[in-house]
Amino acid sequence: YSGPSYIPSKTFSDALLQQLDVESLTQKISDYTMRRLGEEKLALVEEILKALRNSLGDDALLEIEFEDLRQRLRNIRDDFRSNRISLSKSMDLATEQIRQFIDSTEAYLQNNNHCKDIIVRRLPYLKHAVEMKKLEPTIGEVMALILSNRGDLPPELEEAVVQVRSRMTQLPPQLKQNLMILANQAQMRSDGLQDGLRKLEQEVEDWFNRSMDRSSGVYKRNAKGVAIVLGILLAAATNADTFLVVDRLSRDTAIRAAVSQSANQFLNQSPPAPTRFRDAFPTAGQQPLPSNLLPPDAAAPGALPPDVTPVAPTIEEFEIRRELEDIRDAVDTVLDEIPLPIGWSEKNLRQQFPPQTSLLISWPKRILGWIITGIAISMGSSFWFDLLSKVVRVRNAGAPSSPNDHRVE
Repeated sequence: YSGPSYIPSKTFSDALLQQLDVESLTQKISDYTMRRLGEEKLALVEEILKALRNSLGDDALLEIEFEDLRQRLRNIRDDFRSNRISLSKSMDLATEQIRQFIDSTEAYLQNNNHCKDIIVRRLPYLKHAVEMKKLEPTIGEVMALILSNRGDLPPELEEAVVQVRSRMTQLPPQLKQNLMILANQAQMRSDGLQDGLRKLEQEVEDWFNRSMDRSSGVYKRNAKGVAIVLGILLAAATNADTFLVVDRLSRDTAIRAAVSQSANQFLNQSPPAPTRFRDAFPTAGQQPLPSNLLPPDAAAPGALPPDVTPVAPTIEEFEIRRELEDIRDAVDTVLDEIPLPIGWSEKNLRQQFPPQTSLLISWPKRILGWIITGIAISMGSSFWFDLLSKVVRVRNAGAPSSPNDHRVE
């Protein structure tokens, strides 16, 4: 079994944040924020109501209206939990409902002299406190809460935070630090906690892509280094010296000329051969055979009649065969003296380490030749083909034939 060779950045980001369960924690923090907002502002309103009730001596003053306000705030909170509205929208709606209740209370009691002092002095302060917008928690604050060791957690959030922290212990310290940095970057580009979570996912994707690009670059550099080392070892094992190969190839024309000249000299020193091989090989086919000399056995068509004897080879035939064998041996001898410029043959070693040259010069030259060959091997065939295509302008040999070329005259 082998793991996947490639993981999309979005898959990595979703898997990481889902494993940490950050989204669930942000939802709980948002719900806690919404509930605390309603409780704090309702507490301010309830304090003013108590003062009004004491002034008027009516303990049931606006009791039904206040309970109706509580219910409307609970409905807004339920809508937020159901993801019908965002946190910022729910906070604005809750603030608007409380402000309307204060305005209605002020209009209802504005002509009552018993509570005029409360209406004039305390209601403006209450309006200002209620309309003061409470800031939403940010994704940076949520991540800091997870990564810190704070113990003063609200009871409603303690269990969720502890669970996320237990999952975070499995992450490397460097990854935790990177997540904190990414969360702060997402916070600067986000509008609200939920939007910050989406931006954090995008930041993790971008960070993953950048990390993979750097890893790919490091891998390619390491692979190139290994390829060069293997190429040098292969060049040294086979004695593939670039300088020797270039020197040998530069003499290729002279080598072919030497082989041809040696063969011509040998032929000139040999006695002239018959001008036509047919003259040196008299056969029975030169004399017509009588019909009665055909083989009696049809199953053996190659058999000769009993009274026909095979013709013995002539002296000229032996001479031609001997001369051809001598030419072949001469060419083989010349070619044996010209080995391939690769390998540890004695001829190559004599050329690489000539007696008149110091080893302090020959060995560094050989090692440099192996290194150049190893680098050339590590480049790969595609590199050299592209290079030759640009330099030599490799083209298809010949032009396409036209239909007129196949026309019958």
